[in-house]
Amino acid sequence: MAADDQPHLQPFIPNQVQNAESKFHLFPQLPKELRDKIWCYVMQRPRFIHLRLSDPDFRAAPTTDAAEMSQLTNNNERFWAITDGQQAMSKLFRVNNESREAALSFYRVRFPCWLRTRIVEGEILKPRILYFNPENDFLRITPEWSVKNTLFNFLYLLKTTYDPLHIGLRNLMVDDIDIAGNDLYLMEPSSSNLDAGSKEAFTNILRNLHQVFFYSTIRAGRQILGTHTGVPTPGVTIYNRSFPIEAKVPIFDRLAHDPRAIGEDLKEVFIGMHDNRSTIYLWNQILEKWGISASSLDIEYKWHIAFDPPRGMELRILSRLCFRASGSRATSSQ
Repeated sequence: MAADDQPHLQPFIPNQVQNAESKFHLFPQLPKELRDKIWCYVMQRPRFIHLRLSDPDFRAAPTTDAAEMSQLTNNNERFWAITDGQQAMSKLFRVNNESREAALSFYRVRFPCWLRTRIVEGEILKPRILYFNPENDFLRITPEWSVKNTLFNFLYLLKTTYDPLHIGLRNLMVDDIDIAGNDLYLMEPSSSNLDAGSKEAFTNILRNLHQVFFYSTIRAGRQILGTHTGVPTPGVTIYNRSFPIEAKVPIFDRLAHDPRAIGEDLKEVFIGMHDNRSTIYLWNQILEKWGISASSLDIEYKWHIAFDPPRGMELRILSRLCFRASGSRATSSQ
């Protein structure tokens, strides 16, 4: 049956009507102050950036080239960072000198990292500078063992060195593996292995957070029963098409309420075998251990749940889509 015959299957894409003429030839004639405001407005769409931190003592860096390594350790970093490179850099860095100046001002935080580009044959890593806006962007940090050299050293440099305003981080996405997949849960605030500056930066950043998204992706969800779920049920296939698909571009939009009817889908919702409440429990345990009262924080909490296609499927999608013109980080249903 065609999707046109099933209105509830139609993708929900607001504001998709475009003017026939999309060019504005008078832009160069506007006053520079107004042009700067327009550049800034374009960049105010939030981004989700996933940063993975590794300790060189436990995982070798992607290169042994001295020149490349010097780019990544200008501040005596005790970690190396990696993030997905697809569209991590704003296009305004490459439009003209004026747009680049506006982008450098807006993305005031910058730190060295490896940008990863996934391809069907594997991945390509290149040393680059990541530009970041703490008030606008969301950062998910996945630190490996040992957090003394990964998480604590990164947050210390983020607050004291990388950010000229010494704010560091306002919006965080966190998965339970970001807390329990390393030695963070074992780290004691009184530990002599941590210097006072790192402890202070860590607790100050936690107290200053504005938004926290608890992050959860699953391999199942959209097809609950059927051939591809691993639970073959001859003659029975159930789809939950309202379940969002994890996007592969960093930019996302805050969508209005989805007007489509989802009552039938809500009768059969599956979000995996994992109890997502464990992330909240781990988060509160970390706050308590470091002497931070959860009730004293002015944090807006939300939940991010999405279907993450298996890696093989993901790479096939990337091979077709990742080098097209970027769109918004929006959920889609098929």
